[in-house]
Amino acid sequence: MPNTMTVFTNGAAVLGDKQAQYFALCICSAVKSYIKTHRAEYEAWEREQHGEGVS
Repeated sequence: MPNTMTVFTNGAAVLGDKQAQYFALCICSAVKSYIKTHRAEYEAWEREQHGEGVS
């Protein structure tokens, strides 16, 4: 069984379904942790994305 982190290629990066799911879960976890740690910064960014408070 190949290592979860092994990416097989045919000249371009190709991820299997299990690899894609693993990476997505890691990314979601990291984003959730960042938002929790930097809540005020995230909320300011979110307001900026919606055009609120932009001068």
